Amino acid sequence: MIVHTNVGSAVRDLAPRRRTQRKALKRALIRTYYICGEALYPRWRAFFLDRAFQAQGAGRLLACYLEKRACQTPDELGKFWADQALMPWLSAPTKQRHVAELVEVAAGFLRRLEAELCAERELRGMFSCNGL
Repeated sequence: MIVHTNVGSAVRDLAPRRRTQRKALKRALIRTYYICGEALYPRWRAFFLDRAFQAQGAGRLLACYLEKRACQTPDELGKFWADQALMPWLSAPTKQRHVAELVEVAAGFLRRLEAELCAERELRGMFSCNGL
């Protein structure tokens, strides 16, 4: 015997919460971009903390955090930024130096993003915020 359940209404009930979480994630990401781009890493702002990068990278970050998983390590994010920002004609040692700096910047960026995520009321319980 099949018991009818109202799955549709349950899914609809989840949709507003997901929209609220997505908005909270966007707020946290915007604050992170602003803090990192304006205050912490102004040297790199023009390369990866500008609106063009936000348009490309924000969707991936939002999707990862909505799925409750870490998106990238500082190494991955730093190398991604380096591939986007660094000119191909740079010498290998110069590029390596910039990549190393970008990995440190990425670590700070991800720490700041996690702190901003934990500050959002709608996202509490989604992440482990111990020690932040």
